[in-house]
Amino acid sequence: MRRIEGLHLERGWQAVGYHLVIMPSGRVFAGRPMWALGAHAAGHNRGAVGIALAGDFEKELPTRAAIESLARVRGSLSLVCHGDLMPTACPGARLREALGA
Repeated sequence: MRRIEGLHLERGWQAVGYHLVIMPSGRVFAGRPMWALGAHAAGHNRGAVGIALAGDFEKELPTRAAIESLARVRGSLSLVCHGDLMPTACPGARLREALGA
């Protein structure tokens, strides 16, 4: 989480761009407050909650703990992947596979 925070602060942001960050262990870290505008998908941040899973999902599957935490925190929110909004591989083919997307 500190590495992600450091990368975002280096960009000149005041805080982590995501509202929530889920680690492979399933631990969920709070980033920006839910009332604050996120910085997770340029042009698509307003009215959205940014949730990130830590990992490289082009190479590896997410852990079961991370997927369970994602299901728990997203509740009734619609899940839209970063790559559905802009040209990026994010969230990665293996995460899409794990989500059944």
